[in-house]
Amino acid sequence: MAPRLDYPTLAEWCRCCALELLRSGSKFSVWFCEPCKDRARALNHAVGWAIAPIGRHSVMNGVALGGGVVPDEQQIERFAHRARGLFAQMDLIGDWAAESFRRNLVALGLDSRDELRVGEYAAAVERSRLRSIDAFDAMVTWL
Repeated sequence: MAPRLDYPTLAEWCRCCALELLRSGSKFSVWFCEPCKDRARALNHAVGWAIAPIGRHSVMNGVALGGGVVPDEQQIERFAHRARGLFAQMDLIGDWAAESFRRNLVALGLDSRDELRVGEYAAAVERSRLRSIDAFDAMVTWL
């Protein structure tokens, strides 16, 4: 039986280091491997907002309207402002994910390939000395 998905992606590479293939398929799927996710959460906590969003749903990144009470106009405007900022950061994370993958391809000597299978890339990563901490530091500079 096929898995039930609410987002049309079964798996994707960590959007920080592009070294680990992660399960996806949900609007609540996390974009980062465990080490990168822990670093991103610590960074986000330190700066007080989701500079490095960990997933595609606003709630995962602390941007939501509370339930139970109808929000007033000021609360709605504050939510809209935070959501716009979050979406901009999500775009930057998407741009970084492509750049991180590109950098890995260069480092692995795979950047000239016309076609590359997931297993080939994963095997090259496994043999490499690429580290998620290096990618995280580069991502923070990128952001």
